[in-house]
Amino acid sequence: MKKVKYIALVLVIMLAMVGGAYAAWTDTVVVDGRASTGNMKVVFTEADLSAGGTYEVIDNAYVTDGGQKLVVRMSKLYPRNDFLEDAEDEDYAYIWFQFKNVGTVPVVFDSATAVAAAGNQFPNINRLKFGDPSFTATLGEIPGALSVWSDAQGPILPGEDKRIKLHVWLDKDAPNSYQNLTAAFEVKVNWKQANMQ
Repeated sequence: MKKVKYIALVLVIMLAMVGGAYAAWTDTVVVDGRASTGNMKVVFTEADLSAGGTYEVIDNAYVTDGGQKLVVRMSKLYPRNDFLEDAEDEDYAYIWFQFKNVGTVPVVFDSATAVAAAGNQFPNINRLKFGDPSFTATLGEIPGALSVWSDAQGPILPGEDKRIKLHVWLDKDAPNSYQNLTAAFEVKVNWKQANMQ
């Protein structure tokens, strides 16, 4: 019986030593990692509609949907030739609008939609032309024109504003039925993170 007690005592001591050795050879590390993400938000901040010279454009341009949509209503437009590089502002009606990056990451243009809006009376809204010295476009071509503009401008940095001025006129081949009609359209622009191209 004495031997059994002795063996039991040896086993208890050995188990205690194994536990102690295991505890000495192991360690626990706790890592607390935190990551912050930026946010991406660009809004229309301002818009205006004006005309010079013989153009007497009425109605307005305004920003809606929390800065996500630009709405424009124009009347008293008349046909003229496409945009000429040496033309003066007095020869056109024009719209200007401004974007602001209110997010925390640089952005570039991704895509846009430009469609007729409520109150449009033009049978074919693409009779409305837009341009500046670098392009001439119909309303349906505005997304492509904005892409060209964005490539030339580069990224819009956080807190930065960018302003666009577009000359507007009625297509020279528009029939007389467009007289005294109101053109109404809206533009929505989508953006993407600048370094994700």
